[in-house]
Amino acid sequence: MSGLAETLSCLDGYDPNALHVDKAREAIRSCLVPIAESETVKVREALGRVLAEDIVPRINVPAHDNSAMDPSPAGRSAAR
Repeated sequence: MSGLAETLSCLDGYDPNALHVDKAREAIRSCLVPIAESETVKVREALGRVLAEDIVPRINVPAHDNSAMDPSPAGRSAAR
């Protein structure tokens, strides 16, 4: 597997200021490897790892209105 920098440097006509989106996606995809297996680890051992599936809480978090996430009372009428 080649690194992203090596892949980008080998592209014909590579110009970091003018790399077309499709070529950039192709270069990034060439460096990706699908996750073949997963394991369960403790939270403190999870640093630097990737989730194999979504984490869904059993309860609403937070259980109360959070003004950073919910419309403010003044903005509720505008949000409707």
